[in-house]
Amino acid sequence: MEVKENQSVPTSPVVPSIDDLPNEVLVMIFRLLPFADRLQVCIVCKRWNGLVFSFLDEHIFLCLSQEDRNVPEGALSEYRTYRQVKLCGSTFDGLEDVHGERIEALAAGARSLVLEIREPQKEEFVQLLRKFCHLRSLTMSCEEFYVVDEEDEGRGLLPNLERLAFEQLGDFRDSDSPDLLKLFMRNRTIRHFVIRYCDPDFHKIVEWMDLLEALAPRLLSLSLNINCFLARYPCEMKFKALKVLYLRVQFSVEGFTADELTQAVYRMANLEDLTIVFFAMVGKHPLKLDGVWQLTKLNKFIANVDSFVLPEIIQPMPHLETLSIKINDATELQKLKQLCPNLKALEIQSIAFNRELWLPLVTAWPTLENLNFRVGNQFLGVRMLKTLQSLSNLRKLALSGVYKAANLSILDPVLAIATLQELHAKGTWKGSVSGLNRFCRVFVNEKFVPRSAA
Repeated sequence: MEVKENQSVPTSPVVPSIDDLPNEVLVMIFRLLPFADRLQVCIVCKRWNGLVFSFLDEHIFLCLSQEDRNVPEGALSEYRTYRQVKLCGSTFDGLEDVHGERIEALAAGARSLVLEIREPQKEEFVQLLRKFCHLRSLTMSCEEFYVVDEEDEGRGLLPNLERLAFEQLGDFRDSDSPDLLKLFMRNRTIRHFVIRYCDPDFHKIVEWMDLLEALAPRLLSLSLNINCFLARYPCEMKFKALKVLYLRVQFSVEGFTADELTQAVYRMANLEDLTIVFFAMVGKHPLKLDGVWQLTKLNKFIANVDSFVLPEIIQPMPHLETLSIKINDATELQKLKQLCPNLKALEIQSIAFNRELWLPLVTAWPTLENLNFRVGNQFLGVRMLKTLQSLSNLRKLALSGVYKAANLSILDPVLAIATLQELHAKGTWKGSVSGLNRFCRVFVNEKFVPRSAA
């Protein structure tokens, strides 16, 4: 067929492809996917794999175990750089025998390292850390620690380290734990320090307080699991920049209190987020809140204690917006209302069942946007749940502690709250959720429940 001059030849329309999207848009799409789906995305093509491992790798760990020589096919591809690595084994020698070449290949790109080594020796430990020279986070779990080279004190070790965590430390009675701590004494870059689950005898080792004192002036966050034996030591330390503190005090013998320690905490002027946990093996240990209002920057306060004590004269904390606590009676409720007049998020860990306490509790903070409490079957009633409708700004509600089978239809008064965006129901439930307020996402025991309009 002849084509006349100046007459264009019809062409097929160009169909856009997802590959035409820029990297920034693809990353935004991938970020919305569940973690398992992100891993599936990785096997589509090199480009997508690179995007996931470059921008969305915060939950991707590569674990190498001394007990398992096998690594999933493609896991160590040249197109994958793991920022988070976990090494597990009995000794470093055994781990090197199994995965030596793989460790060498991973070390330069890793930024976070988790070590679960049963019996590490200092010399091998230092050699390994020098390979992972770009680490920003180091987490350790070990049962014993042995000293081989007493001269190497870790000079220049991990120059970029920002977070140091001892998640679990075992039996140190016959080992040289102070030497482990000395490895980090000279570090000037650590800003986040964690001491978590430790053998009881470790808490009696005063030397680890020297490490804490050396790190204290530069720390931004601290998670401290401390025995009452050592509670007095941090009181004089200078936490000049600390913004986040998790403090767990274990009371294992009679005659100790944490009053001096908590008063020292209340003088940490820059704290914005504070959690205090009292674990009492013997006796009762109420938390004294006298002076907590000195924390003029505190935004979030969690008190996981059996009881608390407030003085008659209370200075309000208008800046405090998030509170988690146990309420025992109306007097405590009234004092908390004076202390925290502007709460936006409240978690009630437990509450004494008292119908006369329920309405004052609901009306105490009309500006609440997030409410989480152990409701118990005693509070489950249409009339009582309907009182929550007075919270005109409520966006998220979590109800837990339901131990007898309750019908989900009883939550209709809650779903009638127009501002509610998320409802969590935990416990023993039956039936189905109604279609009221279909824009509110409902989760039953953390599982999303799809709904249709009523």
